[in-house]
Amino acid sequence: MQTFNFKVEQDYTVQNEPSVVILKFADGYEQTAPKGLNHNLKKYQGITVKANKAEAVKIQQFLNAHGGYKKFNWRDRTSDETVTVRCRSWSSTKLGAVIEFTLNFDEVI
Repeated sequence: MQTFNFKVEQDYTVQNEPSVVILKFADGYEQTAPKGLNHNLKKYQGITVKANKAEAVKIQQFLNAHGGYKKFNWRDRTSDETVTVRCRSWSSTKLGAVIEFTLNFDEVI
């Protein structure tokens, strides 16, 4: 499995939204349970990578090769752990000689 080794800016959002099953009863009581074994996968949003043209081509090739469905490894700076993710959406903006990518990663198993 490939690794996303491009330099990421410090600021991004880590979203936690555990997937749970909620069973509600008529008397107001509810019972909750995790939905599956890996119910607390993270979403990493607004990951920014700034690159020159040559590096931007490599980033775009990496993202296109994975096509939003292939998973890859990435090092999360907030936890300093390597996580397996998919990048289902990204955008790029040309800022003079610099190209800025904004990426959204979903943790997968």
